[in-house]
Amino acid sequence: MKNNLVFKSWLVLTLILLFGTNTYSQTVFSEWMVGAGKQGWDIVNDIACDDSGNIFITGSNMDTVIKTRMTGIATNSRKGMFIAKYDSAGKFLWNKNILKPSSGFGSLISIGKENQIILAGGTTTDESESGTKHGKFGFFISSLDEIGKINWITKFSGVRSDFLTSMIVDTLRNEILLAGYFHDTLIISGKTFISKGRADGFLFRFDMNGAFKDAQIIGGKGDDKLYCTAINTFGDLFIAGTYQRKIQFSKNKSLELSNPNQVGLFITKLNNSGECVAAKQLLSGKKIKVNHITWTDGLCFITGGFSDNVNIDGQVLHSLGSEDIFLLCVDSSLQVKWYKQIGGIKKDRSAGIINTGKEIILTGSFCSEIKMGQKHIIPSGKGSDIFLMSFDTKGTLKWMRSAGGDYDDYPTCIEYGHDNYIYVAGSFRNSFKLNSATMNSNGEEDLFICRLENCRIKAPEFKQPEYLCDGFPLKLDAGPGFSSYNWADGLGYEQVFTINQGGNYSLDLVAPNGCMIYDTIGVLDSPSPVVNLGNDTTIADTSRIFLNAGKNFTHYLWNNGATKPEIQVKGIDLHEGPNLLNVTVTSEEGCVGHDDIVIDMLRTMPNYISELIAESCMLFPNPTRDIVTVSFTIPFESLTLTIHDLMGKEVMSNSVSQYVTNFPIEFNLGSLPKGLYTLKINTNRGNATKKIVLQ
Repeated sequence: MKNNLVFKSWLVLTLILLFGTNTYSQTVFSEWMVGAGKQGWDIVNDIACDDSGNIFITGSNMDTVIKTRMTGIATNSRKGMFIAKYDSAGKFLWNKNILKPSSGFGSLISIGKENQIILAGGTTTDESESGTKHGKFGFFISSLDEIGKINWITKFSGVRSDFLTSMIVDTLRNEILLAGYFHDTLIISGKTFISKGRADGFLFRFDMNGAFKDAQIIGGKGDDKLYCTAINTFGDLFIAGTYQRKIQFSKNKSLELSNPNQVGLFITKLNNSGECVAAKQLLSGKKIKVNHITWTDGLCFITGGFSDNVNIDGQVLHSLGSEDIFLLCVDSSLQVKWYKQIGGIKKDRSAGIINTGKEIILTGSFCSEIKMGQKHIIPSGKGSDIFLMSFDTKGTLKWMRSAGGDYDDYPTCIEYGHDNYIYVAGSFRNSFKLNSATMNSNGEEDLFICRLENCRIKAPEFKQPEYLCDGFPLKLDAGPGFSSYNWADGLGYEQVFTINQGGNYSLDLVAPNGCMIYDTIGVLDSPSPVVNLGNDTTIADTSRIFLNAGKNFTHYLWNNGATKPEIQVKGIDLHEGPNLLNVTVTSEEGCVGHDDIVIDMLRTMPNYISELIAESCMLFPNPTRDIVTVSFTIPFESLTLTIHDLMGKEVMSNSVSQYVTNFPIEFNLGSLPKGLYTLKINTNRGNATKKIVLQ
């Protein structure tokens, strides 16, 4: 069981998630955590999610064999590689070690087409066996299917101090890009690459069957390292890393530091053909680390850490503690758009960033506090906790949260699943807490995975800006379900906040799962819409008039039911005497305006009125054998229908008050003799007659 990743903590926590207990239960918002570990040190290096919501992690575990009584530090250990799979509920599915019986570690994992698992890592040997710290060292890249069966594996070699740092499945070119840095020599597929200085960066390309295609070596005479890569929608490749002195990207592209004792952070852009088309130094200082890069909406985001001081675009950033975090945003021409400094008075580290298409989410660890402007979080214990922060593409902080236990907890990788959950993996010591649940480690250091809800999904959505209409207070509603509300730095603490003047109003929310959500709602004063239907007027029953409320509004409602900007009013449709017509309009800002007009209708031509009433009368069927249906295309306040035979005798009648347009009135003439009948129509508007033929 030494090399098996599934230990007691896996089993217990899996059962907890499936069945639930009083001690550990699945937390609010479908969030969960699971952990695993032996008696030694257990580390997860990378995480990936497939289209079905399954989660994959890779890393290593180290058994502790002997400890001194004084320090408890392991003096003999062996590192074992693993790759493990779980479903979206955190249920463990399987664990593999594709290097048996060799020991080693998994560094990077990605998901290709048809859920092909691409895994890269290294194999190790004991110091006593190699005889030298920088002896030969084995690396591999491999493909596995969904049950962990190996499709292919490609091996290459370097030295013990070489590292794999980034891997991308390039679906545009149908190839795999593997990046890292090496010292001395690197050997793959019979080709040997020799570093120009202390260390050089490398970019390997493989086809989807694992065949080595080509390599690009980036470096100079100093210590040059390639850390992270990203591809945009056009197929351009962006690479970030650090360098000393001078670094060469191609014959015509290089960067040089003016101070040989400093380290520079670079970013370079490669086109579809792999040619370097641009390169720029973004930061310079004594101690700089970079660990992740991502791309969205024409912008590139890079995160890392620094201590002491760094220079960025002529500005000097001073570290608040032993190590701070930076977040940079550059455009497609590699120009810096904005940057953020994040940290407290102790060591704070970034672990990775992801983009969801709408935001950038940063994760890392912090000790004394994690601070961004006036917003901050205090750790839960004596050591470090993990944090997550979300920024929009303009650099505005949207939310943050933390998790952790009483000792050191730190994330190493982050992924955004197709289910819109955030997956974070890392290591913890002693205990790890997420909301009301706690799990304890089995050894020196255990690994954890947690699924967290994206706080943005719970955030209320406001118009940008909102509008305050003349004479009406505006109610801003943050929605239910939050633990606390804070409007305008203490002016309101309820779900709904009422304002009476324009301005910018801040909103801080805390959700039950620990999400701390921030927003600023801009409110502009807006005048009520002005509508002018004109002066009151008089029209004859034979005429018509057009009323226009204007075309600058989003919604219209007339008291006759019309919803268009302009309506036509016929005299025949009005009552004799004064008639009130009004309209309500809504502006784009949501403000409401009104106007009305009085139209006085005069009767002028009785014969014409009779003709209009007769034309509006519909008889169906006519001729008829029994039933005839009578309807009108205009309304009446009062309506009386009488049917007379040829002698003028009334044989049937029906009266209706408030007749509605097109309402059917039936007469059954089946008991009457066949022949010609007269329908007399008496209304409040006038009278008319129609003929009915009974067959």
